[in-house]
Parts: sequence; C-alpha cells; structure tokens
Amino acid sequence: MTTSRFRNTLLTASLMAGGLIMGGVAHATPGTVFEAENLLAFIPGSVDPGVGLGGFVSATEDELQWRDTGNPASAHSFLSILPPTNDPVNLVSDAGWFNVALVEHENNVIPGSTFNFTVDMRDNFSLAGATFDLTGTSSLPEVILDVSFTETRNVDLADCPAPNPLGSECDDIFAVPNLDAVINTFLFSALGERWMLSFQIDPDEDTGTFFDDEGNIIFTAEAETSQLFIQARIDQVEVPEPGTLALLGIGLAALPGAGMWRKAKKAGTKKV
Repeated sequence: MTTSRFRNTLLTASLMAGGLIMGGVAHATPGTVFEAENLLAFIPGSVDPGVGLGGFVSATEDELQWRDTGNPASAHSFLSILPPTNDPVNLVSDAGWFNVALVEHENNVIPGSTFNFTVDMRDNFSLAGATFDLTGTSSLPEVILDVSFTETRNVDLADCPAPNPLGSECDDIFAVPNLDAVINTFLFSALGERWMLSFQIDPDEDTGTFFDDEGNIIFTAEAETSQLFIQARIDQVEVPEPGTLALLGIGLAALPGAGMWRKAKKAGTKKV
C-alpha cells in the first residue's frame, strides 16, 4: 500500500477536532457500524474526443473502451467501475480502512500513436444516519472529477514518459487534479456523538498500479489489469472533559506571551 499524505491529515485533523485532548472520554462503543454508499460513474457525454472519434469505441456510466486510432482490429483497453462501488458497504468505527469504490484498468498494449482523452466522473458519498457539518445532510456534496488520460505508444522507450516509480516503463497515465475534493477528511454527527470520516487511495501495487499523491497521478502498467481502490474509515472524535478544557484554555492564554518570549530570544541571538 502506498503511504498517503491523507494519513497525516487524519492525525492532524483528529488532534484539532479533539481539542488537543488529554484525558478525553469517548462515549460510543468502538465498533459502531455505519452503512455507506459511494456512487461513482463516468459522464458519457463528457468524453473528449467523443465515441467514434479518435480511438473511442464506447462510453457508458460504468465503462470506457478504446483502441488504436488507426487500426480497428487492434486490441482494446477498458476502464471500468466495479463493486463495491454503488453497493452498500458497512464501515466499522475505529477499525481501519474499508474499500468503498473500485476502478479497474485493463491495460492492453496498443502500439499505435499516443491517444489522449478526458472524461468527467460523478462521485457522491452517503452515510446512513449521519449529519455532515458542511451540508447538514446524510450525503457529502456531489463532486465532478476531471480525469485526463494518456495511452502511451509502446513503440520506442524514448517516446515514453518518466517510468512508473515501481519500475515499469511506458505506463498509461491518469491525472485527476481535483481528487483532493474527495480524498479528504470530514466531520459528522450521529448517535449523539462526533465522528470523523476520512478517505484515501489504495493502489494494488501487485498489478503495477502506482498513485502519486502529490500530483494526483495514477500509473498503470502495460499488459496488466490495474486496480485502484477508494477507501474510507470512521473514527470517533473524543470530547474533552470540562476540567481538561479549562486546562487547555489556560495553556492557550499563555501562548501569546510565549510567542513574544521566543521572538525576543531569536532577536537576541541575531545580535550576538
């Protein structure tokens, strides 16, 4: 599994949401089950070039299919949305990551010219019994993901992009610049408690799939069926006791003075 910066986001957000807790008390029982559903689909009308143009053979809400632009008899490649996408999934609180969506790329070798296309994907996540801070509903706002794709030539390595960090060459490349709108951390309320919902990308590296979380770029190895999972987890946000809040307030009140002391110390060091 690729270590994602969203694991650090989860830790940071947990500390902030918990108020830098010391001695906080969680009220709900770990292992609380939530029913989730991640609705993900291609928007066929957004495919550019359209079906019948360039290399596109077909485009539906759950599958794209393309081939060599100049050879109708060439092998076809597929990009598919598979379960658990669009199926209910049980998320168990404080129990780690669960798969909520799967995108699969059947990457067959297409030796013709480079083929580039773009497509929009519609994504909507809902969680039964939850009220999100941002929307006040059980669903997060729908996100339209902007996907651009490059089918490499596989003829001359000099024509290939930088190699997959896993070591393979001439990989196909997907770029999703606004993926952070989905892979994020969200606070919600349920069962009288506060919870945190977090997402991450989990590429199946055994199939040559690599996720560059800095650029939101996905590499998929040639002649492989690559799989990319969207995962979610739920963790309870602990609420500090009143005494802890009072101590925290005292500590925060002292921060401005401490900041001035640090500045003065730095200034003295510079003079020396």
